[in-house]
Amino acid sequence: MGYGHLSIDERESIMKMAAQGFSYSEIGQRLGRHKGTISREWRRNVSSTGEYLPHLAQRYYRRRRASAKEPYRLEEDGKLRRYVRNKLRQYWSPEQIRGRLRRERKIHLSPIPLNYTNLCWSP
Repeated sequence: MGYGHLSIDERESIMKMAAQGFSYSEIGQRLGRHKGTISREWRRNVSSTGEYLPHLAQRYYRRRRASAKEPYRLEEDGKLRRYVRNKLRQYWSPEQIRGRLRRERKIHLSPIPLNYTNLCWSP
């Protein structure tokens, strides 16, 4: 059972199998997903009328994804980008830079997705 986001085809299969009376476990087995994935999908995406509609579920999923993804701070904050670039030029590791930013500036970054050559040597 691999990890990945549910596709619209899987969502349609969930709706059809649920209508036929399959349990979350049975649906999960047939789709190669954990029963918890199916249960969570159902719980998160049932419409206000209590129906599970795959296209509506897909729209809810996209909305959650869009609101969960924060823009990269290094792209938006020129001062922060220059700070990181300077530290990279001094051969600091991404972990060292994150630690220093957290301790001194109270800035919490996710692991810095650094491509050393692009960030370090670009203007």
